[in-house]
Amino acid sequence: MSDSQLISVIRQSRNEGYRQLVNEYGNYVYTIVMNRLRGSVPECDIEECVSDVFIDVIMNFEKYSYEEGSLKGFIATVAGRKS
Repeated sequence: MSDSQLISVIRQSRNEGYRQLVNEYGNYVYTIVMNRLRGSVPECDIEECVSDVFIDVIMNFEKYSYEEGSLKGFIATVAGRKS
């Protein structure tokens, strides 16, 4: 799914958008969070942080602007800051 299609889904339905976002970027976010937190927290905390990243992305989606950067970059920024 392209970023523009994913953005459209998120704008139409936050629930469906959340599911699609996790399907598309789950491994990517997990890798970012794992690299930042590895060895310092238990695995369950890493998984919780990954979930928190997706919740933050959905809850703050109105702050995202396609003209200012890619969706992947926005997600990476949230993941880095959250972890």
